[in-house]
Amino acid sequence: MIFNDILKFAIGSRHPEQHDDDGDGRQLPGPRAVREVRKALQGANRSQIDKALEQLARGRNDPEWHRKWEVMVRILDKEICQGAAIINAYLAIVESGFRSAELQVREQSFDCWKVLTFIFAKYSQINSPKRVKLICIPLKSSKSKTEMIARRKFEIWWFMVNQLGEELEKFADAVFEPFIYFCFGPSFKTPLCYYFDDSYQEYGTPGKFFDSIKQLSAIALIHMLGPADKVTESLLQQSNGCAASFNLLIPLKPIPARLVSEKLKLLFNSCLECTVLLAQMKDKPYLELNRNLWRNLLARVECEESVTKPEMLAWMQENLSALVKLKQSIGRSLSLKYRTNIPIHFPVTLPLFVAGAGIDQHDMGL
Repeated sequence: MIFNDILKFAIGSRHPEQHDDDGDGRQLPGPRAVREVRKALQGANRSQIDKALEQLARGRNDPEWHRKWEVMVRILDKEICQGAAIINAYLAIVESGFRSAELQVREQSFDCWKVLTFIFAKYSQINSPKRVKLICIPLKSSKSKTEMIARRKFEIWWFMVNQLGEELEKFADAVFEPFIYFCFGPSFKTPLCYYFDDSYQEYGTPGKFFDSIKQLSAIALIHMLGPADKVTESLLQQSNGCAASFNLLIPLKPIPARLVSEKLKLLFNSCLECTVLLAQMKDKPYLELNRNLWRNLLARVECEESVTKPEMLAWMQENLSALVKLKQSIGRSLSLKYRTNIPIHFPVTLPLFVAGAGIDQHDMGL
């Protein structure tokens, strides 16, 4: 077979040994396909490979361009991590896809980015500041215009959070905080400011716009604070396609204690935003999910020493005041009803136990 025929073989074959499932229903080249294409690469000279790359770069009308890219990168495997010349040639193709006016091409580019991220993790390069910066560029700069693009971004963010593990603290500003803003932003300047200030509307993040991302964001935050109750696990299993974003990442470990200390106010604000998102899930057990969420947060801060208890109580009071204000404002503002999609009367459960002052779990009937 000639080089391009081998690529087509790896992409198009339906032999059971020639495809793996990436957990999201997409077929990736399996062991036999990898062996076949590796042979072709070994037998191909540099000009053939360069020609194949050139065809990929020009092949935006080829519906399989991204699959071919994935095949070639998976075959190169560790080599893609070695030397700027090799990786830059492949990056140029995907980066042009991120800039495409065609939304489908952008989605396909994030499929490619996901494969590249997996390879970095496979060879312990995902904790390199240089690699982290590279991976995060399209996650931060490219607007999520479709739910599928947002899903792909979430999967890459979540994969990084879990792969970094205890080292996530080193990337608190580069990875953790941008991921939180992706899920619950666009701003925490004041609690729930997105719902009160029209200037934030154009900057709404995927967690505000797409139902699947709202659900994934809530599940992720509960897991990051840890542990997840059965109700959260059942929500994950019931979610249409959501479990695929987590299937490579079990067991899910809570974030390090030092990171909680460093980003505690951000986490308080995130839990408040998450409470509002959960209240929009009228067909889900959102009261129980809220209990799980706040119980986890308060368990993490119970032994917190870097922030004083009075300061934490002040944050909680500010958050509760914003929540009450939101409830009162929804009844008067059609635009707020549109933004939140929350019934005028929605109960919110906030189990609070901070600084020795116990407030029993109860339905606040907001």
